[in-house]
Amino acid sequence: MGSAAQLDYRALGDTINTAARLESANRHVDTRVLLSGTTVAACDDLAARPVGILLLKGKSEGIEAFEPLEGGADDTASIDQYQVAYACMASKAPDALETFEALAADSPDDRLVAFHLHRLRSGESGATIAFEEK
Repeated sequence: MGSAAQLDYRALGDTINTAARLESANRHVDTRVLLSGTTVAACDDLAARPVGILLLKGKSEGIEAFEPLEGGADDTASIDQYQVAYACMASKAPDALETFEALAADSPDDRLVAFHLHRLRSGESGATIAFEEK
């Protein structure tokens, strides 16, 4: 859009809005990068772990979010442990808290594990995470 002297390009629409909301969700989840399930599905060789189903402000449906793994899938043992713990939490299994406590003991510097452990200790369950602000 614009004239020959000045061009003005802007990305608009739901996709851009979702990307902005995911960017903002990083500070709540304590991650650096969040990807939508749509993006992960389009990237065959991408190593990522599930974060949850995010209910972003202004959205009526949850967005499945993932955290890309640094260096790909080098540490398969901890990735597998996280997948088991996440599946317990997502299914609202009674042992989800204990599973995340064990995972946190093995991976004390993992901020996403700490985030989910805090949620579970606060009485939350499942993989759905609601955000009230942008």
